Amino acid sequence: MYYTEKIQLHQAAELFAKCGLSMPEGVELTVGVFDDADGSLAATGSLKGDMLQGMAVDPARQGEDLTARVLTALIGEARDAQSLYLFTKPEKALQFTGLGFRLVAKARPYAALLEWGRDSVGQYRAQLESVRTAAGLDKDAVAGALVMNCNPFTKGHRYLIETAARACDHVFVLVVEEDLSRFAFRDRLELVKQGTADLQNVMVIGGGRYAVSDLTFPSYFTKEEKVADAHAAMDAELFATVIAPALGISRRFVGTEPHSAVTKVYNETLEKRLPKYGIGVIEIPRLEQGGDVVSASRVRELLDIGDEASWEEIQGLVPVTTYAYLWENARPVTLMELLDARENRVMHQRELLEKYGGVLVSMTLNIPGPVKDKVIYRKALEHGVEKMVKALGNETVRYRECRHLHTGSEGYLVVDEGRMDMRRVKETAITIEDQDDLGRIFDIDVMSGEGGISRTDLGHPGRKCLLCGEDAKVCARGQRHEVSDLIKKIEKILQKCPQI
Repeated sequence: MYYTEKIQLHQAAELFAKCGLSMPEGVELTVGVFDDADGSLAATGSLKGDMLQGMAVDPARQGEDLTARVLTALIGEARDAQSLYLFTKPEKALQFTGLGFRLVAKARPYAALLEWGRDSVGQYRAQLESVRTAAGLDKDAVAGALVMNCNPFTKGHRYLIETAARACDHVFVLVVEEDLSRFAFRDRLELVKQGTADLQNVMVIGGGRYAVSDLTFPSYFTKEEKVADAHAAMDAELFATVIAPALGISRRFVGTEPHSAVTKVYNETLEKRLPKYGIGVIEIPRLEQGGDVVSASRVRELLDIGDEASWEEIQGLVPVTTYAYLWENARPVTLMELLDARENRVMHQRELLEKYGGVLVSMTLNIPGPVKDKVIYRKALEHGVEKMVKALGNETVRYRECRHLHTGSEGYLVVDEGRMDMRRVKETAITIEDQDDLGRIFDIDVMSGEGGISRTDLGHPGRKCLLCGEDAKVCARGQRHEVSDLIKKIEKILQKCPQI
């Protein structure tokens, strides 16, 4: 007999080793199936968003339907998920179809992708077919496609699209939809639309869940070369069997890749797999300026430098629409702007205290460097505010507000002093700041009409440095760490948080 319960992932380490499997990363929930007789772990599985991961069964207990037990438990925990996805070996796909999963695609010899619940891939295919109908393509039209991240949209991207447009009756540009890049999908999509508005035979659409996504090609975002072959193969099969037939695509265009090993593997995989489905792969030499290819990564590097010369170089690398967006949204903050923002924040705090009274929580992020406003920072601030509300209790919070400014995001909560006094609110804030690396990015001030309260007022030590663990103020004053190292550490922490 067996019983099932939630466990911590590390409790399954021995079972993974016994099965010759590596442990999954970033999972949100793990279940274990235990032998009633001796309490040993017989099987396990985990959830990461809508992905089922880390499925493992003790080799000595194969054939006892333990996989079904694990799946039933995980599906029960994922109550809000309309679809769940699972990767397995191609030869094991039939086993899961017998448990209610549908085969989405196979990429031999690497993996099969299966789906449970709502027919999401069927809906995706239908959406693409409606896009093709809206484009008014006849059956003999030559249609091409490019899948691009455009992080941000550059003259290099524009050149690739123009080249494809000259070679086809119609071109679909699928913009990568995952929000795992520096610039948000909605902004990247709009920049591509603006930058190609004059090309009459080009249609720009979102790539959806099945085109270079965290589901189909996670190594595109993590740059893990060792698994890029498998991920690229799955993405290529989905393009060939789902996307291309729905849009009527017979040509796939890619740019040459001199820098990224993962993208190079992807291009080679497309060239190997797509022709089997009657889809030609055309590799276009990348646009160059001054002997170097025009790349989005170079634009991001220049944005991080942020001086006048960098902005002049950026102007030569991107269309005018992208430059206008970057100037508005990615421009470094000046010292005067920071000072003005600090003064405006104090004024807003006073306004809220005068209007509502009680205890005011004012939250910002500890972000070094000249760029204070990014999508991931906005999401982090919103998540921090939600964490604080949850810790205080919804009934305790009278007012909440998030402001996303060029100088950085700000969050405000007004707490009913009759339910929780200022000392308890500050203790709650300190707990959130100190509980993990994510909390150390938050800067949470607590005050009332009579003034503020600090960590030291409550006998707590100062904040610790994210990189070395020493006193943060000492490290900052002594400039012990490179700003770029701190930013990389912060963004790595944020990217690991499933809620951001």
